[in-house]
Amino acid sequence: MKEIYVLVKFELNKWVKIEDWKKMSDEINVDMQGKDWLQFRDSAVDENGNIYCILKWDTLEQRNIFFENMQKEFKEKPEIMKEFAKLADMKTMKMDILKVV
Repeated sequence: MKEIYVLVKFELNKWVKIEDWKKMSDEINVDMQGKDWLQFRDSAVDENGNIYCILKWDTLEQRNIFFENMQKEFKEKPEIMKEFAKLADMKTMKMDILKVV
């Protein structure tokens, strides 16, 4: 079994403080706790203020289930993405899917 990671990188909107992101990131972590389809999620910041969200699954199937559930939740509750977009500069978002070799 090879672990699957997703590394999401983005900048915060200019007016957002890192403390605001930390609060939202902590809320996301709490919301995702105990969900079978996600093994790990956390975020970090680099010296330039770029935010990195790191997600981990045991299998590609779990990752696919995660993204299916996320898309479904965003359709049912569009306010979630609106709240996220208040903090994150969506134009700067980049996602890399990584598989441990």
